[in-house]
Amino acid sequence: MKWKRIANTLMFRLVFTAAAGIFCLSVAMYLMNQSISEEIFVEAFSESQQKIFNQIDRQFYQFYEDIWKISGTICDSSSVKSYLTQTDMASVDEWRSIYYMKEEIADTRLSDYTELNVVLVSTAGKSYIYNWTDALASSTEDILSNSVTRRAAGTPGKLVCEYQDFGASGMGRSDPAIVMACAVHDGEDVLGYLYILIKEADFREMYNHFTSAASEIVVLNGDGEVISSNQPDYLTAGSAAQLWVRQIAGEMEEQGLYQRQEKRGNAAERILYQRLQSSNYHLVGIVNPHEAFAERYDMIRIVLFTLFVTCAVLAAVIVFVRQQTKPLASLAQKMRNVRGGNLGEYVEVEGTEEIRELTETYNQMLKLLDDSVQKLIATEKEKRTAEIHALQMQINPHYIYNTLTGIKMLIWQGNTEVSTRVIDAFVQLLRNTISNTQEFITVKQEIENLKNYVLINQMRYGDAVKTEYYVAYRCEECLLPKLILQPFVENAFFHAFPEGKGGVIQVFVKRKEGSLVFQIADNGVGMTEERLSQVWTQEQRSKKEHLTGIGILNVDDRLKLLYGEDYGVRLESEEGKGTRVTVTVPAQAGEL
Repeated sequence: MKWKRIANTLMFRLVFTAAAGIFCLSVAMYLMNQSISEEIFVEAFSESQQKIFNQIDRQFYQFYEDIWKISGTICDSSSVKSYLTQTDMASVDEWRSIYYMKEEIADTRLSDYTELNVVLVSTAGKSYIYNWTDALASSTEDILSNSVTRRAAGTPGKLVCEYQDFGASGMGRSDPAIVMACAVHDGEDVLGYLYILIKEADFREMYNHFTSAASEIVVLNGDGEVISSNQPDYLTAGSAAQLWVRQIAGEMEEQGLYQRQEKRGNAAERILYQRLQSSNYHLVGIVNPHEAFAERYDMIRIVLFTLFVTCAVLAAVIVFVRQQTKPLASLAQKMRNVRGGNLGEYVEVEGTEEIRELTETYNQMLKLLDDSVQKLIATEKEKRTAEIHALQMQINPHYIYNTLTGIKMLIWQGNTEVSTRVIDAFVQLLRNTISNTQEFITVKQEIENLKNYVLINQMRYGDAVKTEYYVAYRCEECLLPKLILQPFVENAFFHAFPEGKGGVIQVFVKRKEGSLVFQIADNGVGMTEERLSQVWTQEQRSKKEHLTGIGILNVDDRLKLLYGEDYGVRLESEEGKGTRVTVTVPAQAGEL
């Protein structure tokens, strides 16, 4: 409920509107800036990737040229051919061949590539290893039966290349490797095979620093097989990624395309294709400019900066709006206080011209209203004083005559003590009803009045009807309107016990949750529901017997006029069991 009230204030609505406008403007500017920046970045990134692609091509060309020269030197070496044809493993000629073979291999550029491994295997199963970093666990038979060997045998004079995974090369390696092989010929005869091996991870180092999360590179051999990539998915045989890239490379080679757009999943990718110069190897680049933009575009920093600017502007708006609406808020608070009954809540005249005029009008209206209320209060006080005097004048003359006649009979009978008590009670009763002009009396005084009234009645009608009083602690000094309880005791005395029937009238006084509660209960004849409803409108009384003409409805109206609708009189009765009257007033302590 409190939040709803705050949300309905002018300041909240102005600030919320300003905040919403600033937020929408910030979002719009952010989206426009991102769109323009992305277009510029995508174009620049694509151009830079093409340059990087060309740089990789040159680097691969140099590597391929060196490998081709190394393999050509070794395959054409007479020492190598002599070694491969030697059958006596311990002859001096073989050792001489090995020595010269090492010298010739060392003279090549093989020493520039420490990660390259060279293996020579003769068709007879003899092997020679150069610059090998791992143990050769596989047998020469396994090597000669490898797929790369079969491919080299089928393409004499060519250097073939394959990617082999986790020892599948038969070379005894534990890591994925790129295996290049060619047959060593002597005329028409194949003497053996030359194998040049490099770990795929080492090969990848030649281009890996050019790649990123948004760019991928795939290297394919002359048969369109993947031999290296910075993404493992392309190296997995039969995977969807490998089949896709091989298909793309084939299509672009056939169509003579160097780049094209390709949509894969939800991403729009740019495919770069190039045949490596002076070789039949292919290079495929997959570039995702939008992902690269997202990677480079520091969205968090931009969002934080936007939030900072938004908060700063919003803070300035709040200060300005608060300054402008402060007089209105003050006026609203003063008006709420007025609603609680405080008519002295004048407002200082300040703010804009419209607010100043509104404040001045409010102050004038409040002054007129306060004057009117003060006059009304004075009139009500006079009216209530007149009502009290009217109640005092309602003392039944017949009751006075009958009481005096009863006292006269007591004196005539010589009952001096009782006569004296009755006279004292009658004097006190008249003094508290006629002479006392105060509107409120204490509970103690009201109980004394009831006791005096009951004593007079018992003198006249006998003591068959008993009256008991139970006043709780801290209740005697509480105030209540005069002549509130007497009418109910009077009704119980005359209507609850007809034809001289005896009984008890009990008067209870207690506090309950800030209220003072009176209960007048009797064990008389009670009333039906129909009779109970008539009591409010039809007062049954004998003018000769009752002290006043005050009825139940009169008491209830008077209490509600004084204290509000939460207070008043409640009647409960059941035929044959008695009647209970409950009177509730605020618990107001005082001394009179």
